Amino acid sequence: MKTYALFLFLLLALSWSCRAAEESEPNDAATQADPVAANETMAGLIGYANGGTTDAADWFTSLVPDDGTLRLVFEAQNTSGNAGADFFVQIFNSKNGNLLSQTYANTPVGQTERDTLYVYGLAKDSIFVKITSAYSYSYSFHYHLLPAAANDREPNDLVENAQVVPSDGSAAGRISYANGDTQDPADWFATMLADDGTLRLIFEAENTSHNAGADFFVQILNSKRANLLSQTYANTPIDGTVRDTLYVYGLAHDTVFFKITSAYSYDYSFAYTLLPAAASDTEPNNETAEAQSIAATEPTTGRISYTNGDTQDPADWFTSLLPDDGTLRMIFEAKNTSHNAGADFFVQILNSKSGNLLSQTYANTPIDGTVRDTLYVYGLAQEAVYFKITSAYTYDYTFHYALLPAHTPDREPNDERALAQKITANDTVHGRISYQNGDVFDGADWFGSLLPDFGTVEVVLEARNTSHNAGADFFFQILSSNNTNLLNKTYANTPIDGTVRDTLYVNGLAKDSLFFKVTSAYSYDYTFTYRMYSPTSARPGPVAARLFTVYPNPSGGQMTLAPTITASRVFVQVIDAYGRTVAAQTLDHTTPSTNIPLDLTMEHPGLYFVCLTTATGQTYTQRIVLHPTLP
Repeated sequence: MKTYALFLFLLLALSWSCRAAEESEPNDAATQADPVAANETMAGLIGYANGGTTDAADWFTSLVPDDGTLRLVFEAQNTSGNAGADFFVQIFNSKNGNLLSQTYANTPVGQTERDTLYVYGLAKDSIFVKITSAYSYSYSFHYHLLPAAANDREPNDLVENAQVVPSDGSAAGRISYANGDTQDPADWFATMLADDGTLRLIFEAENTSHNAGADFFVQILNSKRANLLSQTYANTPIDGTVRDTLYVYGLAHDTVFFKITSAYSYDYSFAYTLLPAAASDTEPNNETAEAQSIAATEPTTGRISYTNGDTQDPADWFTSLLPDDGTLRMIFEAKNTSHNAGADFFVQILNSKSGNLLSQTYANTPIDGTVRDTLYVYGLAQEAVYFKITSAYTYDYTFHYALLPAHTPDREPNDERALAQKITANDTVHGRISYQNGDVFDGADWFGSLLPDFGTVEVVLEARNTSHNAGADFFFQILSSNNTNLLNKTYANTPIDGTVRDTLYVNGLAKDSLFFKVTSAYSYDYTFTYRMYSPTSARPGPVAARLFTVYPNPSGGQMTLAPTITASRVFVQVIDAYGRTVAAQTLDHTTPSTNIPLDLTMEHPGLYFVCLTTATGQTYTQRIVLHPTLP
């Protein structure tokens, strides 16, 4: 009876029966399902009685050729003569899990139900179509697969089987398409970054789940599986597309992973680019022992705190041997590449003993902001120095240093009297004092000379404060061969880059060794020259205003020296024509009422010089003649 009815139905529907396949019986259970191919039209009858049995269910099966959306188009005519007839369509996955159920109730007699059904997010899998009714219907259907827009490389559900994406490459995939009762909820990709820099990920994802509450997740992880970035896209509209550009800043040359997850089906594609760091970087140089050697004036580049796995490069060390004593000038710039507006950057300069010479902090650099500065370290001796760059945030940087040499050469060693450098009268002596070598300062310079004659020593001195300290003091001493202090001059609080100039005198010196000592706790460059004036020289010292008078007539040898000034300390000496001191005395205090008796009655007739020198270096000399021969 069912075969005959089906024959009549096919004749009435000739327009499509020539293209339709007929169901074959028995197909009342899933195990008996008739095969049907995608795009193939299948026709059948349901609810027809055969003897005492009604054919209440027809099953069909097909292998879906790819991931995608299944679209089922069908029509069913109520042939039962019953106006309350119902018709049911169900679609199952390979595990008999229900994918879709649709009921068509109370179909009018002779009327045809037509509908198009969709099952979203199907993976390549076997499906079942089940047609049921307690009433007789003639029906036909066909299905199409609307393929996913993106290709999908499987398996890549775990980090261990992550698909490799080439450097600056792209990938496409689909997520959470169902295969039986199994979904593909995660896709992993891996790439090796070609260098340090910023990773830029551009992607789009289309919601193919037909669920307006669908969420989509993107993660980027480092080689240690630590999360670098997580982004959620919630409630994507049906068929809506999410588009975004994501950045991960400060990555070192390392493997990274991209993880795509969703409980809903999506098609997606992405491409990544590495925006390289602006500066090259020489590694390893994370410790003092690994410090990279650089030369004066050589441009040096680097980057700091780029992350490799769970390891950051938080410090870069450089070292250089200064070519001479002088002032170190460091010019640098550093760009904040961390995308953090609170980023700090630190520069240190250390000596060969790891003693800190300079520390500078640059706090709260703006995002993509650049710090520029010029730093100085004053009073360095020729030695190795270290430059240390640190930050907890990523920066690209460049710097170079120059040595601003001392203005004067320096003869070393001469830190002690026994090492005094030999000089002669009229030599121009150059030196520098208290330049630092490691944790050692050159705090004293000694020079020695054998005076060529008797008389007065004149020292012309110039010293420049190179310490960048406005409170710098400078000391100059002249000592005799037995270490007696002849002159001690202090120059206090010299301005920064200020120069001290002075002319000093020591009178009544015998032909003997003399020592000059230069000291300071601050760096100075200096020069001095000494000249020797004998008592018979045309210039025995600076002639100040008359500092004393002699009375009565000194020719007889008995005389009194009367100072014309008030002074805290004076030195009086009488020198013969051969430069020999024949009388000398020191007074701690003099006034215009002071009388200083001199007795030269035992001296030979001839020319003599009476000299008075104050503690401030003023000198006045008067010639006298003893026992002149009368004509």
